This record gives sequence, structure tokens and C-alpha cells, in this order.
Amino acid sequence: MTGTLAGNGMATNTITIQSATGAVIAPGAAGGANVGTFDGQILLWAGGGKMAFQLGADSTHSDHLVNTNFGSIGSGFEFQFSDGATPPVPGVAYTLVSFTSTTFAAGDFSFTYAGTGPGSSMTGTFSLTPTELQFTPATVVSELVFRDGFE
Repeated sequence: MTGTLAGNGMATNTITIQSATGAVIAPGAAGGANVGTFDGQILLWAGGGKMAFQLGADSTHSDHLVNTNFGSIGSGFEFQFSDGATPPVPGVAYTLVSFTSTTFAAGDFSFTYAGTGPGSSMTGTFSLTPTELQFTPATVVSELVFRDGFE
């Protein structure tokens, strides 16, 4: 069984994102600047569970997961990044997950990027502080076009 856990709010039980089920966790609602709060443990199983996040102009305009205990079984977890209201900005450190404890290392994560339009691409690196998982894009190519209502 596959499924996506998305939205705003709080879950008080352990949330397990298993590789065999193709599960996805996507904090907040569409449109960026979303915070998913999970008061408990999020447990990720290696090799299949995904985390879908929109990245915008900065962390305050991007998805963010707040969690007390961010744990894993194995390694190799993928973020699926897409554009928020604007594309991500190179050099900006995006806070993806805030936590009180974790068992992860920065090398446990990889990402794909689905920018707007063909030829979209992004490079970047993950880093861990004592309380946050961050991602900093180095390059971003997206064909997201801003229009004033006229074509």
C-alpha cells in the first residue's frame, strides 16, 4: 500500500515511512511556507520512503518538519524537492527538519529536484547542526516564470 502523509498539524504517535510501501511524508499544504509538526518520532526505513518538500526564497517560505525525535533504520533517504512560490536560491541554508535528537548523518540523504519546466536541475549539500537538518543549494536551474497576468 502506498500513501502520502501531508498537511499541517500534529501527530502524537510514531510515524513510520517504510521503503516497501512507497510512502511519502510532505509537511504542510501546497504553496510553500508550510510547517508540519509531528510531536513524537518519525522513523524512516532505508531505500524507498520519500520526503517531498517545496523550497522557496528562504526557509520561511519553504516546507519545514518539526519533530522531537528523528530516527532511522538504515540509510539512503531521498528528499523530493520542488519549487515553492519561487525557485530555491543558491547559497541559502534551508532548514528542512528541526529536532531534539536524531540518529542521522548528513550523508544519509540524497535528493531529486523537479523544478518548473524541462531542463530544471539543482546541486547542493546536506548538513546537520545539533538541532536541524539543512540543505544548501549550490546551483539552481528552473524555468519558473513570473508573470503579471499578461502573456
